[in-house]
Amino acid sequence: DVNVIKFAAEMVTSQAEDANALRRMEEGEVLLLIDALYALTEAVQGPCSKNQDLICAHPGFISTMDAILGSPFNAHVSKETRLDVKTTALTLLASRKIK
Repeated sequence: DVNVIKFAAEMVTSQAEDANALRRMEEGEVLLLIDALYALTEAVQGPCSKNQDLICAHPGFISTMDAILGSPFNAHVSKETRLDVKTTALTLLASRKIK
């Protein structure tokens, strides 16, 4: 069995492991990050508390979201893409239902 939500969360945290990794990303890599964040957002909305809990409990996931929101990204990444990735990360965080 493969837990797709856990896999996607691991992919995001490995792609955006630290500020340096985010600054090295090219446009296409940031677009893939946006897709992964969007998929996670879709998985937690509804609300789906099990998926929400899984993502929030994933080691380093919240700090990864913080790094994405604070990153200036590579100058070669378009301003629109930089705003899209930050908006998508914020939307994912806001999708968590507070108990």
